[in-house]
Amino acid sequence: MKCADVKACLLAGTPTIGSLARSYGERAVRSVIEGCIVGLCEFVNIPRATMSESQARQTAALIVEEFRNLTIADVVMIFRRGKLGQWGEFYGRLDGQMILGWFGRYFDERCEQAATLSEIEAHRLKDRDQRTYTPEMILRLHGEHRTQQKRLDTPSKNDLPACDERNEAYYTDRHCEERSDVANRQKEIILKK
Repeated sequence: MKCADVKACLLAGTPTIGSLARSYGERAVRSVIEGCIVGLCEFVNIPRATMSESQARQTAALIVEEFRNLTIADVVMIFRRGKLGQWGEFYGRLDGQMILGWFGRYFDERCEQAATLSEIEAHRLKDRDQRTYTPEMILRLHGEHRTQQKRLDTPSKNDLPACDERNEAYYTDRHCEERSDVANRQKEIILKK
């Protein structure tokens, strides 16, 4: 998985470290990240920059714990930038703190990019909504809403239970009369058939 920039990683749709850990277990995810660390150490070829197996394992564990929201595309991008020297010079040193610093800087950059994309999307939706709804449409929709609300506030004749001695005191005479009128009309229709 190779992304050209942070925006591409955000939009790539690759799983997060956290979701991979839930699906395959943290041990498997740590192993993948350890492999990236070992690959980086081999790539830079600095005698004092080699990390021990224990250091690589601890660094991978901290990455899995602290950066669960990053995706696997983000992880690849971070190590790629390291190999390209975009995080700065090594000066004969490569260790867990340096790699964790890269992750922190990348995470901040990613958050800024995500906020920018979110703002762009919000403006796009706002513009679309303003173009779509004319004042006449808004008035019509408001009228429909008020009509719908009236229907919800007023019980239908069919919503009322049949009037009898048990519930007659609870319901007003008007509702019972309306219910009786409906029942009488139904009887007339049945008798005509």
